[in-house]
Amino acid sequence: MNINIASMKDLEDLQEVMRSTFVETFGPDNKKEDVEKYIEEELNLEVIKKELITEQAQWFYIEEKGMMVGYLKVNWGDAQTEKLHEEAVEIQRIYVREAFQGRGLGKLLLHKAMEVAKMRKAPYLWLGVWEHNHRAIAFYKAQGFVKFQEHSFLLGEDKQIDHLMKKDM
Repeated sequence: MNINIASMKDLEDLQEVMRSTFVETFGPDNKKEDVEKYIEEELNLEVIKKELITEQAQWFYIEEKGMMVGYLKVNWGDAQTEKLHEEAVEIQRIYVREAFQGRGLGKLLLHKAMEVAKMRKAPYLWLGVWEHNHRAIAFYKAQGFVKFQEHSFLLGEDKQIDHLMKKDM
């Protein structure tokens, strides 16, 4: 399975995989209106386009038979969503379509993020994960991430808590 660097030509495919994986991940446990509001405000083409051309961010995706099945977005410097450590690298987004989970694709994307962090000589790699996403939390713990903080995340009108987890590089 190859991991590709995303570019502007991948914009619409990225949007489609972002929207579908977001609904798969958060739809069953949240109000439909909150999920739809988030998608409309945060996963529209203009927002994604702006994020895609951010200099201190990089996007990757996994494709199978012409379909984008998973993606990763990493940030560093001022592009990080929290100002924790200028030199750190953040995994802002990492998702795999439900039908392709359990095949090690998430681990491949995570290892790509670790490569970026090592290349940038980051002191640590970090991410935020919803406190009720127990499967993801267990996955990150198994990969050596530890919780070090929490922050609020607004999903539509619902204020939620994310665990901030990091792995020293």
